Amino acid sequence: RERHYMAKDQATSDLIVSAAHEVMTGANLSVDKLDLIIVATDTPDYISPSTAAVVQHKLGAANAGTFDINTACAGFVTALDVAGKFIAADEQYTHILVAGGYGMSKFLNYDDYKIATLFADGAGAVLLRATNDDYGILTSKLIADGQYHDYMGIYAGGTFMPTTKDVIDRKDNLLRFAKKIPLETNATLWPKLVNELLARMGKTPSDIDRY
Repeated sequence: RERHYMAKDQATSDLIVSAAHEVMTGANLSVDKLDLIIVATDTPDYISPSTAAVVQHKLGAANAGTFDINTACAGFVTALDVAGKFIAADEQYTHILVAGGYGMSKFLNYDDYKIATLFADGAGAVLLRATNDDYGILTSKLIADGQYHDYMGIYAGGTFMPTTKDVIDRKDNLLRFAKKIPLETNATLWPKLVNELLARMGKTPSDIDRY
């Protein structure tokens, strides 16, 4: 029924900072306690530097390391998985802010209603804390099928297609579906992934309360 777009003078980092303030307030934790900020986005403020560095500056989280993750729709869960592994592997990481930000309105071709009506803007954040309690991420697995890399994306702006006037005139700097992803892709890959993780935990599909 509706789409939410950022203001013209806003960037993806602004949406993330707003979400981050909410989660830090909810956790009653000051930003100086953050050890790491991971931002998942495929609509960054810049190609370089990282959007996470911008978020760190705007938050005033001077003690936090930063980096971005770009795995498109899988960005947030990928960042969450990475953060969990950081905490498990290195005791210096006690508090990690994981944020997902999306500012696709800046890259939409509004003449293509089939694409433009699908996308909007937003951000979310979570705070991970090291603990000795028996809970956390139970198990995880990251998969990818790289053959579809040129099926949908924003293809201008990188080394393969630097942004030029010709590129902008062709609107190659905007989101586009270059090819049609096979309909069976999700129906094939998701059950396979879920069943593999359940088997790893000794569980069956009926043991799960929420999908």
